[in-house]
This record gives sequence, structure tokens and C-alpha cells, in this order.
Amino acid sequence: MRFRLAMNMLKISKAIFRSLLSSRSLCVVVVALMVLCALPVFRSAAGIDGRVEYLESGITRVEQELSASYADALVNAGEDGVYTSSSSMPALLYPLAAGRLILAPLSPLLPFLQISDGEYTYYDGSKEYLLWVATAVAVSFLAARLNKREKLIIQAPMGELGRLVASSVWASVFAMLAVLAINLPGIIAALVKNGPGSPFYPIGYIQYATPVIKPAWLVFAQTAILQFLVAAFISLVVHLAVKIANNPTLGIVFVCALMGVTMVPGYYGRSIALREFALLNPLTYANTELTVGAYSPYPTTQIVNLPGLCFERGAIALVCAIGIEVLAISLLCVAGKSGCACPISPICLERGSFTASRTATRSSACASAVAYVRTMGKLLLRSPTLAVCAIAMSTTMLAPALVEMFPDADNVSAVRYRDGELRSIDRYLEQNAANMDVEGKAALEDMRDALSGFVYAPMPAEGFRSLATYERARGELGAADATLLQSIGIEPETPSRAEARALLLESIASLPDPKVYELSTKMPPLILLSYLQAALPSLFLLLPVVVTSLACTHLQCRSLLVLQIPATAHVRFLTAVALALLLGLVLLLVSMVPAVVVSVIKNGAGGSEYPVALIRAGASTTSMVGEAVLCSIPLLVMAYGVISVVAALTAAISRNPVVTGMVCAVLLVLGSLSAHVESVGMGVALLAPFASFDPASQVGTIGFLGRGTNAMPFGEVVGASGALLVVLGAVSPLMVRLSVPKIERG
Repeated sequence: MRFRLAMNMLKISKAIFRSLLSSRSLCVVVVALMVLCALPVFRSAAGIDGRVEYLESGITRVEQELSASYADALVNAGEDGVYTSSSSMPALLYPLAAGRLILAPLSPLLPFLQISDGEYTYYDGSKEYLLWVATAVAVSFLAARLNKREKLIIQAPMGELGRLVASSVWASVFAMLAVLAINLPGIIAALVKNGPGSPFYPIGYIQYATPVIKPAWLVFAQTAILQFLVAAFISLVVHLAVKIANNPTLGIVFVCALMGVTMVPGYYGRSIALREFALLNPLTYANTELTVGAYSPYPTTQIVNLPGLCFERGAIALVCAIGIEVLAISLLCVAGKSGCACPISPICLERGSFTASRTATRSSACASAVAYVRTMGKLLLRSPTLAVCAIAMSTTMLAPALVEMFPDADNVSAVRYRDGELRSIDRYLEQNAANMDVEGKAALEDMRDALSGFVYAPMPAEGFRSLATYERARGELGAADATLLQSIGIEPETPSRAEARALLLESIASLPDPKVYELSTKMPPLILLSYLQAALPSLFLLLPVVVTSLACTHLQCRSLLVLQIPATAHVRFLTAVALALLLGLVLLLVSMVPAVVVSVIKNGAGGSEYPVALIRAGASTTSMVGEAVLCSIPLLVMAYGVISVVAALTAAISRNPVVTGMVCAVLLVLGSLSAHVESVGMGVALLAPFASFDPASQVGTIGFLGRGTNAMPFGEVVGASGALLVVLGAVSPLMVRLSVPKIERG
């Protein structure tokens, strides 16, 4: 049986691969790109583009350090110097060169491929990652169409799930082969002309004010892995769109939307509004030049201002996204298969159950209800979907307890402040002291003194208090003269954020052992849970109730065993709500257990008094991490209740799992918007009931205000969510009653 399945997989893979190779349009585009990719080997073009002259302002404080380290790395690698033009690059460096001018001829027609410094306009080679993403999109689109039109593939005896997975895998492989084919002529030409090059040639760039130097082989390997994962993500998105809407265009539009966001000005910069979304967007890491580095003879132009953008985070984000897509495709395929195998109409069965319920005694009705609840519970507990969800969530939460993450290493570091802000302030005062006004000079001197007190503090508590003074001074100067701070290279902060950071630092200084947690593996359990709330997207914690609600809907609409039980519509509704809510909470609790147990074993059970800062209703405040975690529990319970009730009500009305899933998606979107109610300018009364969907933004998390910058009053959130539950509870019986056809109501 297994041998036959393997042979079917091999046959379907061959069919998909041959069909992709037979696409004339794809072959023509690949050949044209092969020619464009090889041209820079024979023409004298800058190794990078006009960014040699277009340096970002305000981040020059580490350029000298990177230049010195890069020069030392060149000497240690035995290299004579840098390659300043693409025509002189060896074969190994050529595919890693930043801005090889492949798309330069098209830049006049595509303005987003150009950058300007106000006087001159240059070709921006950093956008060439769009070329590799477009290749993956094109291949995925062709593979998805083959699943609809190719008879050999449609008739393959391996099931729809096997066909979709095989098609997605081969589309990813073929996309990588297409990228290799595009680069191959240039690599061969560079090999013949300039030799292979050293695999240990250093590649340097600046990662959020930190110099990074890697060997060429490591950058090459990380780039290939990220490109394959991006291709797999795109392929699964397109095939998921085929399964949902029977049209790959929906997936293409979704991918283009995610890619379009990455081209927003400041997306890879220090924009606080986009920072959280940027790290969660899987296609953020498609820009491998910024994620893992790229060769440039001028490494100081390779500047990344997005904290946390690295290969490890990108790989984890892409693998998690791919796992979610595979789970979604599996659920949809199972739902479709069960629906086809069930020839009995749900309406007819409901009609029979209604008739039986009218003629049965009260005891038999209670027995039917108990049998219905017992059957639903057993089927849900045996569902592989819940097991897969629990394993995926527990693995994701366990990873930071075992693998070192750096939550606050870049926020509070004496070395960073010494080499960054302190050096910039000293340099600016030396050069411009005579031309400054008295107030501005005094403010900068106060900031310098406070920062020196932190950098050279003999005791940690004194250092944190000095840093709190510096944060308040930065907030005051940013409100008075933000241009002055920007000219120094210091990002101005709003007064509320600066005050919240200062309160947090003062609270840390008052601890018996003042410190920040620079490694996630050193965190006690409560601090680890708070960190997980900040690091993981808000929708992650709601995944259990969404999965259980959709599983209940699937059983109620598709399972023949469940449909044949003579239960009333209200019993079905209440059973779906109760099971989805309880099993969702149990699933979330079970997912947290491994991470908590490992954290207790390694670091003990303390840390409940560690401070948490947030901005609530425009005012800065602090609390303890134990209190924040406890306050998030009722918010999660309310969010689970709202989702389970709405999902069960939608299932009772529509009798369609797909419609129920779309309604759940709308609820999750409203919950995401509620965390930014002040920034998006929407009414608090409209989104307050959904603020419980993101507890981290309402109770705060450890760190320096990654979440919790637009928190509403806690009582208002609880009251609004409770009122929404009361309204749903009052309306649901009537809506369930109306959802039963008149002929069934007698």
C-alpha cells in the first residue's frame, strides 16, 4: 500500500514537473532574465547601485567600526581588497551582490525601483528581491492552474490533499530551479572570467546599529533557505486560494498585497506603527539582502533599521506560516471529502429530528441531548486537527525556552549607548556648540550627563535611574525640537512613550536584583509567558478556539453520525458553544505547559514582581508581570466566548463551515484593529468589545513598549466585552429559532 502511494506521488510529481517545463511563456521569461542577469558580468557596472552616494543620515555612528572590522576580516581571509564593479566579481560573490542592475533598464517605467536624494535619482537595486518573488508567484500560479485543468493530475489516485501538497512542493522546487537558471549564465560567465572566489570572503552590513560580518558561504546558504521557504509559502497561498475559491487569482492578490506593504516607505526602518506587522509578515524576509546580508564593496550602505530582522526569526516565521497553510488545506480537504460522502441533506435530518423531538417524552429528549453532547465530544477529542494544533502551539511556545532569543538586548545595552547616542551627542556638541542656543545646548548636556551615568555606573540600580532621566530628557527635547535630535542621529520619542520607558527603568532599579532579561532561556515562567504574549501575534492565542469552533461546525454540518442524532437546534447550538469554549481553553493551557515546565526547571518560579509598562488611555503606568498575566486571563475567556458564540450562531444559520471561517476571520480583524484604536482614529465604543482579542495590548508585556501603547481602561474593556456576550446570549436563541425552516417548526 505504501509502495503504491509512493509510486502515485512519483507519477503526479513527474506530471506537474513536465507540465511546468512545457509552459512557453515561463520559459521565455526565464531566458530573458538569464540574459539580463549575465549582462553585468561583461559591462562595467558598480557592484552596488547609486546608494554608494546615497547614505542614510543619522546612523553614521557605527560606520567607522564596521569599516575597521571589515578591513580586518579582509586581511584575515587573505583577500587583497573589494570588488568595486560587477564585471570583476568572482562566481560566488556575483549572485550575492547587492543591486546587480538586472532590472535597471525597467527602472524608468517603474518608479518604485528608483530612489532620490533630492538632487539625483538612482536605481535602487535593493528592490531586486521582487524579481525572485515574482518568479515564485508565476510558477505557483501555473502549478495551481494545472490542478484544475490537467486531466492527468486531476485523475491521479492520491486524493485532493496529496495532489495539492505535491503540486505545492514541486512548484517551490521549480521556482528555485528557475532562480538558479536565471543566475546560472552570470555565475558561469563570472567563473570563467574571474574565477570561483573564496567561500570565506567577508560580507558586512549594519543590523540595527550593530556591525555584522559573515562569510560568503553562510550568506549564500541562508539566502537559499529563505528563498525556498518564501517560494513554499507563496505556493501554498495560491493552492489554498484554489481550494477555497477555485481560483488562484485570489492567492495572487493576497501575495501582492503582502509584498506591496514591504515597499511602504519606512517599512524596513524604525517605524513603530509597522514594526510589529513587519516581523510577522512572512514576505518581509523575502528581502534577503536586508535579512541575511549581501555583498557590497561599501558595507556601510547596507543598513537595516528594523530590530529583530534576522535569518533565525525569518525561518521560524516562514515555517510557522507554512504549517498553518498546510493545516488549513488539510481541514478544507477533509471537510470537502466528508461533505461528498454524506448524501443525506442536513435539512431533512433536522426535519426528522424536529418531528421526533415533538413526539418524544421529556426524558427521551434529555437522553438525546446527552447522546448528542457525548458524541460531539468524542469526535472532537479524536480529531487529528486538535492534536496538530496543540503540537504546533506547544512547539512554538517551547522554542524560546530552549533557543536563545534576545528580547531586550538592543534596548538596554551600555555598549550600544556608549557607541551610539553618547558618541553622537559628544561629537555634535564639539562641532556645533558655538552655534547652538542656550536651552538646546543645556538639554543636550543634561542628556549626555545622564547617559554617561548609565554607561559608567558602578551599580546597576544607579545606571537604570540615570537612564530613566535620559529617557525623560529625550522625550522633552523631542517634543520641543525633534529636528535637533534627528540631526544628531537619535530617534525622538513621544512624551508618553518616554515617560513609560522612564517609569519602567525606575521600577527595574527598585528591584532587589535590577536587570533586564537579554535571553529568553533565562526567564522565569511568568516573565516567559509575558514575553510570548509580546513576541507572538495576538491571533496566535486565539487559534485554539477558532480551530475548535470550526471543528464543531464541520461535525454539525458534515458528520453523518452527528446529524442522525435527534437533537433540537438549540441543543446543537449550546453544545457547539460549550465544547468550542472549553476545549479551546484546555488546548491553550496544554500548549503552555511544556514551556512553563522547562522554564521552572531551568530558572525557578520567581519573577512575578518584574515591572511591566504600558500607555493606558494616554497616561503612562506600570504594573507587575504577575498581575499582567492574571489580568489577561479574563480577557482571553471573554474573547473565546465571543468567538465560540458567533461561530456557533453562524453555523446554525448558514450550515456552511467556509462561511463560519470567514466570519471568524472578520472577528480576528476587528480584534487586531482594536489594539490600534487611537492610531487608526476609530471610535472606542465600536472596537472596545473586541479589545479582549489582544490581551497583550491591554495589560502590557515585558520589554520596552512593543505592545500596550494604546490600551483602553481595563474596566471599560471588560464591561464592553461582557455587554457583547450578554447581547449575543439574548439574541442567539431567537436567531437559532429563526434559522430552522418554517416547515420544520411545524
